[in-house]
Amino acid sequence: TLHKRIIMKHLENTTYLRHLQFAWLTSGKLLLLVLVGLIHGIFPFIFPTYVSSKVHHLNTVFADHVG
Repeated sequence: TLHKRIIMKHLENTTYLRHLQFAWLTSGKLLLLVLVGLIHGIFPFIFPTYVSSKVHHLNTVFADHVG
């Protein structure tokens, strides 16, 4: 079916479980960044570079993972 072909093309370099693990771990990291960003927004002196450095790191991870 078309649906299955689309999914398999998306997962052509990995397994379903590895994809699920990567997606959930990345989502957890992003949720943490949201919380830290909210705290930093209220208290700018707390976590001054944490979010930006982690976003940069995640960008590198995505480039390596997808690229």
